[in-house]
Amino acid sequence: MVKSGANTPRGWSNGGGWPTLCLLENVTRHPSRPWLTAACTNHDGEAGAVLLFDWERGQLIYTHQHEESVGWLGSHDVLRWHPDGTRLGTTASTNGILVLEEGRPSGEALPDDGRDSGVSYVWVDDRLYTDTDMLIDPTRDEYATPPPPYPLVGGPEWNSVDGFSWNPRLRAAVADTLDHGIAAFSPETGSVHWRIAPSDRARTHISPDGRHVLRLTWQPGETSEVAWFDGDTGASIATHQSDLGVPSVSWGPAGQLALYTRTSSGPWLVELHDPNGRRARWHSEERITGSDLDLPAVSWSPDGTRLAVTVERGVVLLDAATAQLVGRLPVLLPEPTIRSPEYDSSRGGSVWWVADDTLLRIEQHAVAVWSADGSRRSDFVMPTSGG
Repeated sequence: MVKSGANTPRGWSNGGGWPTLCLLENVTRHPSRPWLTAACTNHDGEAGAVLLFDWERGQLIYTHQHEESVGWLGSHDVLRWHPDGTRLGTTASTNGILVLEEGRPSGEALPDDGRDSGVSYVWVDDRLYTDTDMLIDPTRDEYATPPPPYPLVGGPEWNSVDGFSWNPRLRAAVADTLDHGIAAFSPETGSVHWRIAPSDRARTHISPDGRHVLRLTWQPGETSEVAWFDGDTGASIATHQSDLGVPSVSWGPAGQLALYTRTSSGPWLVELHDPNGRRARWHSEERITGSDLDLPAVSWSPDGTRLAVTVERGVVLLDAATAQLVGRLPVLLPEPTIRSPEYDSSRGGSVWWVADDTLLRIEQHAVAVWSADGSRRSDFVMPTSGG
């Protein structure tokens, strides 16, 4: 991780502010710098922005305002940095993709002008591979369809509701397909590296690096079959049972897994899994909170030894081997002042353990930076008037 004291790359610092009533829609992080990156939209004004928060400096260092919406709440993989850290892509104008290079617009693509939602994509060198099965060079406005055979049923489109990851070892996109199967597909060559048979009652979860694949299959009696697959080969690794029904998922840094329930009335549980089965379980007496942002309510520490879980009165820390409670931090958000049908302030926000000594509490209206010892460092709050 490059420290914030190092020179900020050209173009990514303009001292802009958080636009009024611009609710966060998506968040991600820079591949090497301490920057939380966000897409936001003012639903009344039909305008949006890209924001960069430097959590080490405690500053909002960059704002790019856009005349139409930016981001898409609840969509996966619609805000992505290029691995080189100089280019950023974001959903914009509902179904387009805006690319910023060194802080300035360098291109915009419209992979599906009929879709009423964000388009997921991955970076393939200088191009974008989208879940509409297109390779796009946004700076040259060039569109290409990958060579067949398509690994799909029903046409050249991905059903990416549960994620869309890039496996750099295979140079392949890993995603669930229209027939409810799972596949790894190289858009440059048309090669299908592997496929997993369809399942109508399943939800697919793919690790960010595309190397771990989980399928949760719903069964009678509020149980799930938890099936693990190797993202490099598609081979089955293990299958076991969970009684959490249809849980949410949080991936650890080495492919570990936390399953958890986040219902209004409980029970509130966190289960820790690996391919050998369920390792440990923690039962919370408080509601596990979260947000509609594409962030889990359970976040792994960077070294994979602890977990942070958002609850109503802060964040609890669990041992990643035993699921035993090892601490509690008062990691809270500033109170929201917004009252809008577009925003439910009761959700409580998610947590992101972004560095050994830094946790972020994030909701649509605010970002709070906390040290891992429980001391508050800085707050960023969306303005509701003026500006």
